[in-house]
Amino acid sequence: LPLPRDAFRAALATYELDDARAYARQIRWFRKNETENGHVASVSIHAVLRASALRTSAKTLTREAAFWERWFRAALETAPVGLRGGFQTSETWIRVSTEREVVTAAWSALAFSLAFAFGVLYGASRSARLAALATVSVGHVATTFLAFAVLRGWSVGVVEAVCTMVLVGLSLDYILHVAGAYVRIEDGCRKTRARGALTAVTRSVASGCSTTVGAALFLLGCTVTFFTKFGLFITWTLTAALVQACVVFPATCAVCGP
Repeated sequence: LPLPRDAFRAALATYELDDARAYARQIRWFRKNETENGHVASVSIHAVLRASALRTSAKTLTREAAFWERWFRAALETAPVGLRGGFQTSETWIRVSTEREVVTAAWSALAFSLAFAFGVLYGASRSARLAALATVSVGHVATTFLAFAVLRGWSVGVVEAVCTMVLVGLSLDYILHVAGAYVRIEDGCRKTRARGALTAVTRSVASGCSTTVGAALFLLGCTVTFFTKFGLFITWTLTAALVQACVVFPATCAVCGP
């Protein structure tokens, strides 16, 4: 090195066929004829990343992608003119971009779900105050799960985003049952109505929670991370929803309900 221009293509073809450099065989040629290579069309060089798409957080991978982009742009500035059309890419960057969009969609889904939950509760109870109290209880369940995820050291990824998307739906069911029972009891003061709602639905709500949580507990023994996290998500969320439905929400109804 350096090679004469006329000898470059022959040397590159020899380099490509070297078994010791099999990783560099990503060389594409313009076909001169059926048996002979023409000019080089493209060359790709593989590099091993320090981070893993499966074990590294999205924030770290985003910094890694930015580092490689800066490094490659700096290298192109001093490269020959014919090589300045190059670019760097990785399947990992694609996964990071997809994960970032999923996480953004998860937070949006959580906000819209809470707003939609208020609408459903208002339609079922015909009381804005009761719907607001129930929505606050659902928000408390969502908050406790997010705090649980932080305490467990979970980073926001695809699995956590999926859990966040269905969080409000799982949290709403039991509270909606108690709110409906509260509305159906028209006689008596707030405390009497709250006590009557608990008497009417506590057994069915607790039974539903116990069967679902019991089924989710089997997921905790899985080796696949998704199933383990999803089992923890269901167990924690439904337990928190049961506490909200049978303790916190009736208490707020007894104090400031309609």
